[in-house]
Amino acid sequence: MEDGPQSSQKNGNIPLTPPARRRFGTGVAIAVCVLVALGPLVFLGLPPEIARWYVAAAMEHDLLDEPNAAEADLDKAIEWLPKDGDLHVRRADIRLRQKDFSGAMEDCEAALQWNGQDFRPALLQRMLVHQRQGQHEKAIADSNLVVEASQNAFERAESLNARAYARALGNLQISEGLEDIQSAFDDLGTEDNAAFLDTRGYLYYLAGDFDNALRDMERSVQMAEDERSSFVMGREELKKQSLVDERVLDRQARLRNENLAVLYQHRGLVYEALDRLPDAKADFERADKYGYSPEDGIW
Repeated sequence: MEDGPQSSQKNGNIPLTPPARRRFGTGVAIAVCVLVALGPLVFLGLPPEIARWYVAAAMEHDLLDEPNAAEADLDKAIEWLPKDGDLHVRRADIRLRQKDFSGAMEDCEAALQWNGQDFRPALLQRMLVHQRQGQHEKAIADSNLVVEASQNAFERAESLNARAYARALGNLQISEGLEDIQSAFDDLGTEDNAAFLDTRGYLYYLAGDFDNALRDMERSVQMAEDERSSFVMGREELKKQSLVDERVLDRQARLRNENLAVLYQHRGLVYEALDRLPDAKADFERADKYGYSPEDGIW
């Protein structure tokens, strides 16, 4: 009687695989045994790692201003980690910038489903989607939830500013917006914040208090210009030392310009209301130069 693979062939059976040690060597055989033993642990650690690879690729494409490719990378990341709310918020941001409002809203809802209805990043993103669609009452409703989800004084200050600005964008509940922004300053412990000053100045403008509006807007613009000057100087030093990806610096510079575009637009409105038309014209031109664009959410 013959043993092994040959006898199996005579019996009409599929030939048996030779022992692993004969085909691959003892080291590989041990590795296979280890993988079999640890298989579940390896598999559990694999999806997050692969998702991180795709997120890194998405960030790279985003820096290259390739939003379609960035979204495709995030699609893959979410396939590996479908219940990760942060990934959905990332993709919602990409989709919003491409004016895919329904897709961005789907991601916000998915993030809230998996991370809880008080998941602040998703609430903030959903608020932005509502604003871009002109649904300002819904945006204010979400801003209420954002305030409730705040976990410390800094978050609460940011959230109160977001709600105050949501009210300003909709030209709704202006007195409540002024109360919000004052509470935000109180939580922050200072009024040295260009974005908060812009919010209050814009609310004063909408309330018809043009003198206070101009006071805040002039401070806001000056602070933002000073901050940009410091950034430009610091950027040159970082470039000399090769300490940071220059594309990241380009993105930061663009965001600073877009922020200034909004401040100049708001100050221009105040100048216009005060019948200082040459000053208003100059500010509106600066706003256009720096990228003021309500249809793109730069407002």
